[in-house]
Amino acid sequence: MFKDFLVQIDDSAPCRERLKVSLNLAQRFDARLTGLFAQLDPKRRSLVGGGPSDDFEKARQSAQQAFETTAKKTGVETRWMEILETKRSQVTQEFVHCARFYDLSILAQPEPDGDGHLPQELPEEVLMHSGGPALVVPYAGSFETISKKVLLAWNGSAEAARSVRDALPLLRLAAEVVVIVLSDPAEIQGCKIAPGILDHLKASGVNCRSEVFTPGDTHTMDILLSTAADEDCDLIVMGAFGHYGFPKFHRGGGTRYMLQHNTVPVFMAH
Repeated sequence: MFKDFLVQIDDSAPCRERLKVSLNLAQRFDARLTGLFAQLDPKRRSLVGGGPSDDFEKARQSAQQAFETTAKKTGVETRWMEILETKRSQVTQEFVHCARFYDLSILAQPEPDGDGHLPQELPEEVLMHSGGPALVVPYAGSFETISKKVLLAWNGSAEAARSVRDALPLLRLAAEVVVIVLSDPAEIQGCKIAPGILDHLKASGVNCRSEVFTPGDTHTMDILLSTAADEDCDLIVMGAFGHYGFPKFHRGGGTRYMLQHNTVPVFMAH
C-alpha cells in the first residue's frame, strides 16, 4: 500500500498537472505527499558569487506557493522540501537520494524542447538508482485520475515482475488491466508465460485479460503506446531496463524511448 509519495516540483505549467495527479493519488491512498523543488539555474554560471540567481529564487517561491495553495484545498497531508544545489549533477544526485525514502516518486517527462530548467536525465536516474518505482507524468495533456484502465507490459523478466509487485495497489483499483505479453518471435513463449501472470493478478484481486504480441518489425514501445491509445488506457505499467530496452527487443532503448514518447502516465520499476 502506498502511504508516502514524493513529487518533483518546479515552476512550470506541466508541474500543475503533475501536482494534481499526485494529490489525487494521495487522497485515494490516504497518504502523505512531499513536494521536492528540483530545478536547474541556467543563469548561475554568470554570477561571481556562485549563488542562485534572482530568477531561480522567484521560481522557487512561486513553486512553493502554488504547491501549498493547491494542496490546502485537498486536505492532503503535505510537506515541502528543496534542493538548493542548481548544477545538473548535484540536483540529480540529491533527488535520487531523497527518492529512496518514499513509496513512489512522481516525476516530469523530459520535454524535447525544454528551456533547460529541468534535468532531462532525472527520471531515468531515479528509476535506475533509487531502488523504488516512479510514475512519469507527460508534459502535455490532462490526467484527472489514473488507473481506471491499465495497460501492463509483460515479458517474463525480473524488471516486469518488480513493476507488477510495486504497482499492485494501483492495479487493484483498475476496472480492467490489459496485459500485453511481448513474445520473442523466435521462441513463441507468449502462450506459455501469459497464464502465470494472469493467475497471479487474479489471485491478487485484479480484473485482467491478456493479448500476445510478437513485435517483428514494429517497435516494441510503439506497440504499447498504440495499444494503450486503442484500449483507452490511462496508465501504462512496465519494467525499466536501463539503456538496453526490453530484453531481446533492443530497438530504441525501451525505457528511454518510452520516457520520451509516453502520452499517458507510465509507472516503471527497475
